[in-house]
Amino acid sequence: MATKEEWKNYFEMINGRPPVLEDFKAAVAAGEIDPEPAAATNQMAANQPLAAAGAQAPVPMMATAQATNGGSNWFKEQWLNLSIAVAGVVLLILLFIPQLVANFSDGIPYRTSSGGTGIDNYSLSLGLLNGFKSNDPSFQAESAQKYFGYFRLIGILLLIFILVVLVFAVINMFAKLSILDKLQTVMMSMTATFALIVSVIFVALGGLVTNLAKNSGDFVSLHISSTGAIFMLIFSLILLGLAVVQSLLRKA
Repeated sequence: MATKEEWKNYFEMINGRPPVLEDFKAAVAAGEIDPEPAAATNQMAANQPLAAAGAQAPVPMMATAQATNGGSNWFKEQWLNLSIAVAGVVLLILLFIPQLVANFSDGIPYRTSSGGTGIDNYSLSLGLLNGFKSNDPSFQAESAQKYFGYFRLIGILLLIFILVVLVFAVINMFAKLSILDKLQTVMMSMTATFALIVSVIFVALGGLVTNLAKNSGDFVSLHISSTGAIFMLIFSLILLGLAVVQSLLRKA
């Protein structure tokens, strides 16, 4: 017969766990170890809950790890909708800044009230939502409204399109609906194409104004910037690319 300590070590080696009260009683009944006083048996019974608690201790840690991985997986799964939302927000901001800005001077000096001379510097800006603005008195408000007033209407329509895309992106982050996913792709393609056409028009308009001004010879200095339109062109292409990626992922 083995001693209690020898039997316990052998049991742990074979079974990979500490013995419980039932294991001890079975070993005594089988004659594998000598029976010990009741106090030892009671001590083993008292240690049994501790062993069980030790075996269950890793469970909360596993649950925490699963919760952490769940949050990480959510970002991995939603990277496309997050990218769509970022591109949409940038396009939304670009609607509120001028897409075309020009600064020019005719170089004609004038006498100031203090007896000195000065040269007028003029500026104009054209945007989708902020319309046409200029400090040049030769530009009449009526003609500006006539030729450039439609840009604001285009800007409002594009604003609505972008907001719809953003709403679809947010909904798709939490409710994966196949029909909504398809509608989002269609709406993204329409919005990106619309914004792309508008931005190209602004870039072309900036080049046209530059050529006309240079050929006229009326301006000594002229600087035209289409930075807003160029950024809109870039993010329109990004949104269109995301629509293509979404369509390919849905077919995969």
